[in-house]
Amino acid sequence: MKLRLWPHFIFFLLAINFFVVGITVYVATTDPSFAVVPDYYTKAVEWDATKERQAASDALGWKVHVAAIPIGSDMFIRAIVLDENSQHVENATVTAQVFHSRYAAEQSTLEFVPATPGTYDAAFPSLRAGEWNIKLTIKRDGDTYLGSHQLHLLQRIGDQVK
Repeated sequence: MKLRLWPHFIFFLLAINFFVVGITVYVATTDPSFAVVPDYYTKAVEWDATKERQAASDALGWKVHVAAIPIGSDMFIRAIVLDENSQHVENATVTAQVFHSRYAAEQSTLEFVPATPGTYDAAFPSLRAGEWNIKLTIKRDGDTYLGSHQLHLLQRIGDQVK
């Protein structure tokens, strides 16, 4: 009786394929560095309106400086908001979407509170050093500022500077 091995070889190749696909699906669905933009179709359809809102924001002439401020063992994001005349923008509502560049799927929404005139602080849930993306929305008296900023943290919270 002649033994035929080639059908077994085909099933072996199929089994390897299923194994590789299974690992790929697992990594794609559990790794926080992979992110899909939520509601991307609606954002694409509304692209013109988004550009108009950004142009209106740019026309305000506001300047925003963002920094990470350690206070005790906590980290805060400080936003200093200046108008077109370099005057502090007071009585504004400031919110931000923040996420680490490497872990874009892990986004947080921050609510800022006034610290001094034109200066707003928010507790920063940073657990990682690296580059953070901050998408600010600042509203005051019907005006809306939209801006994206990058913040570079050289160390994690709790690490000692040497």
